Amino acid sequence: MSQVLPPLFIAIAAIALVLGLLALWQSVRVLFLADPGAVDFAASSDARLTLVDEKASLLKAIKELEQERDLGKISEQDYEALNARYRERAKEVLRALDSQLGDYRKQAQALVDKEIDKVVSSTPSSVQQASESKVKVEEEQPARRVCASCQTDNEADAAFCKKCGKPMADEVEEEQSEAGGAA
Repeated sequence: MSQVLPPLFIAIAAIALVLGLLALWQSVRVLFLADPGAVDFAASSDARLTLVDEKASLLKAIKELEQERDLGKISEQDYEALNARYRERAKEVLRALDSQLGDYRKQAQALVDKEIDKVVSSTPSSVQQASESKVKVEEEQPARRVCASCQTDNEADAAFCKKCGKPMADEVEEEQSEAGGAA
């Protein structure tokens, strides 16, 4: 036993030394190699990620609430009260997410321009002349859908209207039933 302990302590000390040096290197690297012009997405993305998580939770809660009502687990009065509360909060979250898109587009455009400048400056002059134009982040709005109930403009992939909170799937089902009836 006395012959095993010294090598074991040496191994543990070596691992601790390597981990300590790695931590020191990370600290020094961040201090001296950090790009001061870099856009910090971490501060703003935490709030956005929180909103996206809340949106997913609210949509799931609304779906589960409908299932519980259909199974008879909750009364119609309780369903109406909870449904109204969930949908109102979902509308607030969707509005907050929509209001943040402009900042992300600007930040993305700045990063794209910076990376393109790096690539263009590192390419040979003949290739550089061919790639002088910069790629712009698409300024057009993504495809939109209009809510059948309140005529509010929503994203193409929206499950619920951001104004009235009604499911957007009803609109798709109506279009499919009309197309099926016409055939």
